[in-house]
Amino acid sequence: MDTLKFARDFVTQLEQGNYEEARQFYQPDCRIWHNFDNATQTVDENLALLKRMIEASQKIEYIINRLEIIEDGYLQHHTLRMTSKSGQTYSAEACVIATLKDGKLSETKEWIDVSPLMPIFTGD
Repeated sequence: MDTLKFARDFVTQLEQGNYEEARQFYQPDCRIWHNFDNATQTVDENLALLKRMIEASQKIEYIINRLEIIEDGYLQHHTLRMTSKSGQTYSAEACVIATLKDGKLSETKEWIDVSPLMPIFTGD
């Protein structure tokens, strides 16, 4: 398996809002943790959050700044850029550690300061 291609393909599905295609990248019991709420999500909860992000914006981009293979997965540093319905662009830096099992995500941990993106969700 090409881990870096997997990571890029996953991001492409997220950017395009292809939720069911994105689901195929997760193990059914994958756990997704975020630092901003210190909560762990299920796949369904994470896809619902991603859907909300897409619906709240005109465009969403994951600009990958660093992507490298680590033991059992990959590390990704990206800029999450979202364009609001009014055309305003907002960005936040994020770092993800993704663990893979049998070629799919089994766990992710993401560190991001979501405050720069909040205007998207509050009507800018």
